[in-house]
Amino acid sequence: MKYILVFVWVIISKAVFDLLFFREVKIEREIFKEKNTALALSYAGFLLSVAILIYNTFTYYTFWEELLTLAFLTLILLLSVFLFDLIFLKKIDLRREILSKNTPAGLTQAIYFIASSLILSGAYWDKESLLLSFSYSLLYLTLGYILLFIATFLLSRILKLDFEEEIKNNNLSASVALGGLTLSVSVVIFSALSGESFGSLFMDILITLLYFVLTLILMLILYLIFEYVVFRKVKLSHEILENNLSASLVVASLFFVSALLSVVIMG
Repeated sequence: MKYILVFVWVIISKAVFDLLFFREVKIEREIFKEKNTALALSYAGFLLSVAILIYNTFTYYTFWEELLTLAFLTLILLLSVFLFDLIFLKKIDLRREILSKNTPAGLTQAIYFIASSLILSGAYWDKESLLLSFSYSLLYLTLGYILLFIATFLLSRILKLDFEEEIKNNNLSASVALGGLTLSVSVVIFSALSGESFGSLFMDILITLLYFVLTLILMLILYLIFEYVVFRKVKLSHEILENNLSASLVVASLFFVSALLSVVIMG
């Protein structure tokens, strides 16, 4: 039964994805006939994010509870990425850029999908009833997205990079760096949101915020150590502006390694 549900749900999710993001085109034709790599990346990120949600959903529940939970999480995933595109990348129309075959735009949206699925997985709370579970999850999901927005905004300012402008100019290196940054922050948020409950909603949120802030500071310190000690002879942000893909891969990996080490250190 679960195998049938997975198959059917992927089809339904794709139909909703088509309608919400790219209703004006046929995705299969755009990807395979028009060879739109940007759209292919976005679609791949979406499918991976749905797979992550399915993996985290099929664990504890009855069939109908799994179905309702999966429907809830998938809907929130699609809406959250749609809104995050509008809020964080408000200077550019990400959907239009993707349809114009802007590969960095497609990669950016793919990363948003994956990061959102990680945050959703960390934010979902298993309570006495589905209604209570959904209510707690929406609260923590909102908190997670606020943290993602603030952290990504601050770290982009530290890097002194205008990601919106660079993505619009088809700078693949900038989107790779932004992707590494976004995924790294989402890992920290996942760790913060999925911590143990202390029995009080106020205390849970307070501890979550404290854990997130301390872990993010530690992540930033580790990143700066890597950049200014290990790679002190190269100004990585300048290399990204020059669309140096090698430099952006280094930046993305440094952020991700710093995030993982920070989570391990914080416990």
